[in-house]
Amino acid sequence: MRPTWPLLLMTGLQGLAGGLIITLALLGLTLGARALSVEAWSLLSLTSLILVGAGGAASIFHMHRLAGARFLLRRLATSWLSREVLTTTLLGLATAAAVVLPRLFPAAAGWYPELVGAAAVLALIALFVTAMIYATIPAMLSWHSPLTVVTMMGTGILGGAVWADAGWLLAGPHTALSSAVFAGLLRGSLVLWALFKVLQFRTFREARSRIRAETGFGLPRGPHRLLDTGTTRAPYRTQPQVWPSIGRLRRRLLEGGVLALALAVIVLVGIQTAWAGLSAALVATVLTYVERWLFFADATHSSLVWFPAATEGMALPRAGTHA
Repeated sequence: MRPTWPLLLMTGLQGLAGGLIITLALLGLTLGARALSVEAWSLLSLTSLILVGAGGAASIFHMHRLAGARFLLRRLATSWLSREVLTTTLLGLATAAAVVLPRLFPAAAGWYPELVGAAAVLALIALFVTAMIYATIPAMLSWHSPLTVVTMMGTGILGGAVWADAGWLLAGPHTALSSAVFAGLLRGSLVLWALFKVLQFRTFREARSRIRAETGFGLPRGPHRLLDTGTTRAPYRTQPQVWPSIGRLRRRLLEGGVLALALAVIVLVGIQTAWAGLSAALVATVLTYVERWLFFADATHSSLVWFPAATEGMALPRAGTHA
């Protein structure tokens, strides 16, 4: 699939924002308001709000027709995309409340753990809903797996947790014991996430092997219906879904890069100094976008069986041209 920059920004920033607010909630749940200073609570909550807002702004550029935005919430009962719009909006509002209310009412500064906890619940729901958009597409064989939900949510939560760790180390105060425990849990979670990514890489390879002209498009038996005849313009699936293969060598290098970046984050998190924490956060951000680019660029859609030229890197019809 073609990895457009608005889609990369939107999903990546939403994940980092959700992971940051979820980690703050866990700190508040285990250590209470004393987990961070008031300034640190406020700064990290504001950072999460900025990330959510930036992701929302990117989603505007992802829409082909802005006039259609008024219909986004009409299919909450059946559309994961409509649910994503709702849950992400609620996440932004809850995060804004966590930032603004203690400023408007200084006596409510002790409410930070509760306010952030409410936002964290919405963050978990929003991340799950976003992952389900991709995991519930049978035709996108690479994504139609529980691994999509696990890895997408894990990427966001762990990336945000690394940023929270950096903020914790930079802003303090915290106890050495709690810092060591948090770092150990974070490193263990990153190792587990890397193992799930290896499994997902294997799932992507299996999806590519299922698309063969002699065996069909890899989907269960029908009934199927034609969605786009391509009689007046190039079929929609040749625009975003069918994308020239990135090649075996490049794929292996990118997969290895994802795992190498994860290893670098694990090592930096273990050092537990302010500069190591900040470096870990920056590396985790790079990891988020390398992983997300590969997630989209290497996905295999079932309709590839009708456009075998895509696997050879040949030019496909562009939008607006006659089929």
